[in-house]
Amino acid sequence: MTTTPLHQQVPVPDSAGQFPPVPDTVANLLAVTESLTATRMTVDFRDIACFTGNPGTGKTTAVTLATQQVGGVNWKYCIPPQRATTKGAMLALYESVFGWCGPLTEREATDALAHRLAEGDLGVVIDEVHHVGLLGMQQYRHLWDRTCINGDPFPMLFVGCDVRETLARADEVRTRIARWVLFDRVQHGDDLTTLTRELHPRLAVTPAASLERINDTITEGNVRAWHQFAKHIDYLPSTGEQSTPKRLTSDDVRRLRNLLGAF
Repeated sequence: MTTTPLHQQVPVPDSAGQFPPVPDTVANLLAVTESLTATRMTVDFRDIACFTGNPGTGKTTAVTLATQQVGGVNWKYCIPPQRATTKGAMLALYESVFGWCGPLTEREATDALAHRLAEGDLGVVIDEVHHVGLLGMQQYRHLWDRTCINGDPFPMLFVGCDVRETLARADEVRTRIARWVLFDRVQHGDDLTTLTRELHPRLAVTPAASLERINDTITEGNVRAWHQFAKHIDYLPSTGEQSTPKRLTSDDVRRLRNLLGAF
């Protein structure tokens, strides 16, 4: 295997390969629980799993929490650039795994990754995997196949939007994904109650019917939008030092709707 000499490569930022921070409060929604189970199975079986759903539904937060709790490997986190070529997809993963970048060819990067990942101590998370499209996902699958042929596969998690749709006509990739975790807008009453109770004390005492209207007309079932909604509550005129929290009023909701631009 030939690779570019290390002296011709330069360090990438310290953030390369590192997971983003998670919110201070994370509700134990069904998808979060399923993510932990799926990640644990992916490590045990050394195969591929996929977390997919609309933007803002909590995929990255869930996978970050899951990898923090599931040991057995050292996780590396990668976000490939938008509309990345297959070479760009591999170089992004190379930088996350090795912490270096340089004038590598796609083959050099792939060979180095296959050799390193076959050692068995690393797992990788490819976030925003829809950036690379079908061709990029095929290349990641080929990389996993190479280590599998040698008897040393590694756990890999895909995270992205519309992944199932992208792979609908690519059975050679889709069938390599052993399990799926689907993230959707918050619709179930229990999930809505669990989420809002974690986000703010005033939401915890607001009637369910009011929360459902907010969910339908302002946050649209988006977990990220609910976090934005909740962090503004402390700045409402009606929020002050009180012995017990009081529910949100219609005026409170109107103010928050205006602040969030949900006209």
